[in-house]
Amino acid sequence: MSSNKEWVVPEGTLALSLDPSIESDGKDIFVVVHGRQIAKRGRPGTRHARKWISLVPGFKVISPPDISTVSINWDGRSPLWW
Repeated sequence: MSSNKEWVVPEGTLALSLDPSIESDGKDIFVVVHGRQIAKRGRPGTRHARKWISLVPGFKVISPPDISTVSINWDGRSPLWW
């Protein structure tokens, strides 16, 4: 996966030094922050297709179908691991 993504920090959210990336294990696509998979892309043909499934409480990932931009939201309440 290309790491040349536009990472968006929505207005009103806390801008953290996330250093995110998009990675694939050959089967699934993940958003990775500080070495931890925080969201997994839903597989085609499922009800989660083209949506990000949160793997870490407090994080929400949103992007268009082509994953040209990625927005990472953190609720500000859940503890961070770094």
